[in-house]
Amino acid sequence: MYVDATVNDEWPMMRDAKASPDAAAALETMYALYADFRPTDDAQAEFYSQALGHLDEVATARRERLDISTAKLPTVLVLMLPFGAALLLLLEYRPRLLPRSQMVFMGTLALVVSSTYVLTIVLDYPFSGDVSVSNEPLKSGTLATLVATQPRAPQRGDRPLPLTAQALEGVWSSDAYGTILLRRHGRELRGVYRLANGTIRGAVSADGVFRGVWCEGPTRNPGSTIENSDAGLVEWRLVDTKSDGRLVTGIWSYGYDRRQDKSLKPDGNWDLRRLRRDEALDLDRRLRTDPPASYCHTP
Repeated sequence: MYVDATVNDEWPMMRDAKASPDAAAALETMYALYADFRPTDDAQAEFYSQALGHLDEVATARRERLDISTAKLPTVLVLMLPFGAALLLLLEYRPRLLPRSQMVFMGTLALVVSSTYVLTIVLDYPFSGDVSVSNEPLKSGTLATLVATQPRAPQRGDRPLPLTAQALEGVWSSDAYGTILLRRHGRELRGVYRLANGTIRGAVSADGVFRGVWCEGPTRNPGSTIENSDAGLVEWRLVDTKSDGRLVTGIWSYGYDRRQDKSLKPDGNWDLRRLRRDEALDLDRRLRTDPPASYCHTP
């Protein structure tokens, strides 16, 4: 997909002022799919027009990024920077100062001038280095569902806490899959989210970890490859952190396979943040009315 190709392929290539063929091909495919669509009523026509406009904005933003990545500082400016630095040091030379004070003054001035020069050269490559443009906006919000995100790495001071089914009940938000509603159903927890009419079922184990399965349309079954898999495993844990307080951190995988030690091999993260005001009425209705067949088959 375009977002995945942009984040994982084109962004690193832009450090060397190059474009990704995969990102270009994905964008071209999207235009082809839009061209094949034929609205059947006024509502679809309006939606199609707005969607096509957004796609044009995506293409424009990509073109601007590539233009910036290939742009260079003017040659005159590059030549004037060292000339101006040398001239400044010459004009600021203070022969009347004591040798020690003169050395400190000129050394400080040289450090400031050289640092400014180095920073200017670094900014000539906006997609590389410590001050480079980040691709984080393409990995957050609704776009997070289109690109694999890494699980949160353990940090110093983290303290695992036992999770309970009662603590997991409620409305949650995640960058990866939006709003999720979880409720107890007998001895297990069931949940629903909007992406592809997704559902979750599982239970909190004796070690205080939620282990369950997720599934989405159209098949709701695990496939032999990532491309055709619509179900997998999910785990959630409660962690007490020094910087962010208590967090529900999670991981998920395609398919039901585990490592030899029974641990989950993650394909992405699924962290949760509790929502206090959103009641998610549409998800609440789904939990009450969706047939049992819409929920995941346990492995």
